[in-house]
Amino acid sequence: MEDFSKDLTVVKSNKITEASYKLSVNEYRLILLCLGQLELRYDPERKDCWKQVDAHEIYEVSAKDFSNHYDLHMKEGYKVLREASENLLQRYVRIKIKDDDDPKSYLLTNWLASCKYSPTHGKIKLRFAPDMIPFLSCIKEQFTRYRLIEIAGLKSIYGMRLYEMLTQWKKSKGVFTINTEDLRRRLQLNKGQYKLFKDFRVYCVEKGINDINSNKNSLLQIEKVSYIKQGRKVVSIEMHFCEKGKITSKKATSKFKEIRQNLDQKTLSNELKKIQESLSESKKKNTFFSEETLEIPLQ
Repeated sequence: MEDFSKDLTVVKSNKITEASYKLSVNEYRLILLCLGQLELRYDPERKDCWKQVDAHEIYEVSAKDFSNHYDLHMKEGYKVLREASENLLQRYVRIKIKDDDDPKSYLLTNWLASCKYSPTHGKIKLRFAPDMIPFLSCIKEQFTRYRLIEIAGLKSIYGMRLYEMLTQWKKSKGVFTINTEDLRRRLQLNKGQYKLFKDFRVYCVEKGINDINSNKNSLLQIEKVSYIKQGRKVVSIEMHFCEKGKITSKKATSKFKEIRQNLDQKTLSNELKKIQESLSESKKKNTFFSEETLEIPLQ
């Protein structure tokens, strides 16, 4: 069993990041705690590859571990494990796969192969489905990796999923563009959910963005969002993001220059005020000197 006092890291194939699935916040939190336990360590003998995971390996999470990691009350931890034991086995993932015969092929698989819950001890034991293992281990390239603490404080499933998508594109120039229908597919929203784009924007996209930007442990922040139209219909969403604490947008840079200019003017004003006070004090003491000899520091 993993030592939860350590900083866990999640590593998975980009195909899972881009996959279609629906989980509650706490169900996904539990899945991520198990992913953090996977022995995905760098293999020095195989360049850019993570060690193989045993498909029969069991991952255990206690109510105490869950509550401590996500800063919840112990009772909430027990409730999450109890509900997860009843629901997680029914959750499935739809993953796009390469198939020369049919480019539209996809794989349907459950997240878990088995789930055992002990209410007396407040512990749950999970085993990943065999078809999930290739996307979780021995990954040579195209994987999403982040520290679990980065999303531990997120409150919405949309914030969690969106953060993973941005992390996948972290090495880009800070621009993530996604087709609206593709985003709906990834979130596994049916046609009746948030049918109006305004509702989809407010309750999914903006909710996720606000969740990320307000989370103190998230390393990324979204600076700007553009909704790209084709006619009157919004067809894609473009997000400009950066690491927190860095100014990258032209608007932010312009604002910085404005602040700097105002600061210089304030400095000059303070220096002039000091000179006036000095002149006034000199007159009181009958000290005379030429004002032309004064040097006013401008920088």
